[in-house]
Amino acid sequence: MPEFEPIQLGIFLRVPVVGAVKTRLATSLDPESIHHLYTAFIQDTVAMARRCKGVQVVAWVAGDPEDPRLDPLLGDLPRMAQPQGDLGERMAVALGHGIEACGTCALIGTDSPALTPDHILQTRALLSDHRVALGPSADGGYYLVGARGEVPPMFQGIPWSSPDTLACTKERLKKAAISHALLPHSYDVDDATGLRLLRLHLSMQPERAPHTAKILSMLPRDR
Repeated sequence: MPEFEPIQLGIFLRVPVVGAVKTRLATSLDPESIHHLYTAFIQDTVAMARRCKGVQVVAWVAGDPEDPRLDPLLGDLPRMAQPQGDLGERMAVALGHGIEACGTCALIGTDSPALTPDHILQTRALLSDHRVALGPSADGGYYLVGARGEVPPMFQGIPWSSPDTLACTKERLKKAAISHALLPHSYDVDDATGLRLLRLHLSMQPERAPHTAKILSMLPRDR
């Protein structure tokens, strides 16, 4: 009998192109610095995922999955192209892929580079008793979504990148009578506020995201 129940972890990411990633950080950093920072986000997120026992990791790429700029960042991880559609439609496809492969799937982005394997282990534990797990973020969205059994009808009509994203998702789950559980609150790094949180966090715990901490130590403070 396996020590861990299998789970697929999908990582949503973009090909790191200067000027095309994390553009909302432009009020704090120049495009080249943002590019270096986003590359570090990918490195730390992938390193964290690789440390998770019993987890099958898949990279879901916005852009060409075979872009050579991804090779040093993803190595031998399986890569899939994100499908067309809004974020909810893309996540539904990725969750379906993971559930078909393992029965249970969780999705994260690269906007929370200080996540740890414990977040994934907690997700797996929550999904043993609930159909859905959500990781609330400080901006009103969620940094992780997980599901088991089948893809729940939870993404239609959701206002993405909104303070109401999580609340609307929970309401949709409630109406569908689908049980869900919440992970500990965390934060995404999408703008200057998130960047300040990350700086503070990694100044105290640089080991949580060493590549990101190193890049931040070389970048100027907020403008």
